[in-house]
Amino acid sequence: MDAEAALAQWLDGKFFLVGGTDRNEADRLEQENAAREEAERLQIAEAQAERDREAVQRMASNPLTKADRKQMFDAIVLAVASVHAVSVKEIMMRDRRYPVQLARKHAIALMRELSNASLPAIGRYMGRDHSTLSHSLQSWERLQPEYTDVDAEVRALLGVAR
Repeated sequence: MDAEAALAQWLDGKFFLVGGTDRNEADRLEQENAAREEAERLQIAEAQAERDREAVQRMASNPLTKADRKQMFDAIVLAVASVHAVSVKEIMMRDRRYPVQLARKHAIALMRELSNASLPAIGRYMGRDHSTLSHSLQSWERLQPEYTDVDAEVRALLGVAR
């Protein structure tokens, strides 16, 4: 292999030693590295989820500071979004599609129940008026019997019991 070809391969991120490493071995090493990186990402995500669960449990039993309440609300919205298969951004926006509305109502009900925060405090976080949240809570109370399995799944993610 001449120097220009070796330089071109190196610049493409595909530089492999010619003496001893063939293409199959290089592919195998690349797959192993990708699998290792994915395992590290999952481990980091699991550690973050565990920290969120611990924070929610700690905060549910103690008075909350503003920073603690925001962290708890963030964890609740993230858990609800993942279970309801909507994005956090959609929950926080003024999206009126039913799955997003349902997830938003669920998040608001959990925020109220787990933090005992006032409706104006939750409203400031959600970017909504407290009267809108009151209506959402009433709607969720009517809908909740249909969604007990979803509620249980979110609570399991947060690490809190009913």
